[in-house]
Amino acid sequence: DIHGAWAPRSPRGRREHIVVEFEFPVWIKTFEVYETYNPGSVVLISAFSPTNEWIELWVGESSQADVGTVSRIFQPQITPPNFPVKIVRVEMDTTDSSSWSEIDAMKITGFLIWDSTTDKKESEA
Repeated sequence: DIHGAWAPRSPRGRREHIVVEFEFPVWIKTFEVYETYNPGSVVLISAFSPTNEWIELWVGESSQADVGTVSRIFQPQITPPNFPVKIVRVEMDTTDSSSWSEIDAMKITGFLIWDSTTDKKESEA
C-alpha cells in the first residue's frame, strides 16, 4: 500500500474508473499504468476523442488471480486512435479483488503536437 496512490472508492466488488488529463495532446504509441498494490484489475483503457466520445484503446479481463500483489507496470498492446490523445479513462474491475487495487501513475508515450496549425511539427514525448 502506497500513501498517495489512487484507489477505487471501494476495496472490492465493483467497476470503477479514473480519468486523467495530460498537459499536451499526444499521438499515442504506448500507455502504461503503474499498479502499486493488488495489480491486475484494469479491464478497459479509452481515449476521449475530438467528437466527445470515448474510444476504446484496449479491453481485457481482470487478471488479479494471476499476477499476485506485487507492484507492476502494466503496458497492454493498445490500438492507437487516429487523433492526438489528451484525456484517458482507465476502468478497473475489483469484483474478485482481495483488497484495494491502487494506481500510482500513468505514462503516455508518443509524439507531441506543438502547433495545431501544422500537422508535421512533432516531437517525441
